[in-house]
Amino acid sequence: MHTPIGVKPVAGSKEWREAWQKRAFAHISNGYKHIYIAINSPEIFLLVCFSSEFNTKRAGKII
Repeated sequence: MHTPIGVKPVAGSKEWREAWQKRAFAHISNGYKHIYIAINSPEIFLLVCFSSEFNTKRAGKII
């Protein structure tokens, strides 16, 4: 049975496990992207790190 749109799947269900695996894979692949960039060009890696830090801090503020 599929979960209706806008409703979170029940923890432990097949849909929940599939979504969790996709999130885990996305985090891992993003980590590899940052490592690859760092090896090939340290300046770009620093730029990516600082820009992601800035975006995270800005997202927490209420404008």
